[in-house]
Amino acid sequence: MKSQALQRQLRRVIPSLSKITYQTPYKQLLDLSDLPAAGLFPEFRDLPPNRLRVRIGNGKRIVANQVQHIDRSRQFWLANFAEYLSIAPDTGTPNLP
Repeated sequence: MKSQALQRQLRRVIPSLSKITYQTPYKQLLDLSDLPAAGLFPEFRDLPPNRLRVRIGNGKRIVANQVQHIDRSRQFWLANFAEYLSIAPDTGTPNLP
């Protein structure tokens, strides 16, 4: 319960994290916070900068959102491809548009 109250108070001060990422000092701070993880895990180096990941939304996570970004995008594309390539029940062949 305390964390929810804290989040409400923070939202009064900072209504949108994405708006903050357009300001240069915060933009640079977010990008700097991403360097340690990119140094440890090579697969994180190919991700967009942290300021851009915060803009699109990562469950209110400001730092350490790399895995969530990869997992959500994978789920999105798998769901869309599965819908696109759904099997037609009568013929057993792919139901392509």
